[in-house]
Amino acid sequence: MDCLPRGRPSLAAFFGRLSDRLSRGRESSARRSSWLLLAPLLTSAVPQLTLPTNCLSPEGTHIFQWIRNLVPEFGIAGSHIKVLSSPAEFYELMKGQAKMAKQRIVLASLYLGTGSLEQELVDCIEIALESSLKGCGSPNFRVSILLDFTRGSRGQKNSRTMLLPLLRRFPDKSQLK
Repeated sequence: MDCLPRGRPSLAAFFGRLSDRLSRGRESSARRSSWLLLAPLLTSAVPQLTLPTNCLSPEGTHIFQWIRNLVPEFGIAGSHIKVLSSPAEFYELMKGQAKMAKQRIVLASLYLGTGSLEQELVDCIEIALESSLKGCGSPNFRVSILLDFTRGSRGQKNSRTMLLPLLRRFPDKSQLK
């Protein structure tokens, strides 16, 4: 059973291509064709996507097979997924992961933030770096943080100023990109 919508959009595309072929060789100002005006009339205003119930089941996942050629695939059991319900829960999880890190901490985000939750996360990263210096962790322990420069630099107090003490104290073990 096919789970993808069919019908009028392909007809509109056909008329668009036909219009392009018929108008080749004309001046650019005269290239507009009345065929293109028909395209909105041939498609519904709001595309209706009606999926059979099996499209969301494992048997219906075949429609996503093309994605394997474009991006890496990471298989994971649904029982290993936990939906977080609040920013506080997210930061608690991040802090716990930072405390347990043995070799590296890698963060990528548009910005870090400047609130108490973010400061607690930076403090946990600092504790992890201190532990590695004391020999409790790997001597090769590293922290890499990738932030958007523009977003991370907004305002007097920003993501970069939040991380600056960490970067100054551990210049060989931390980097901000």
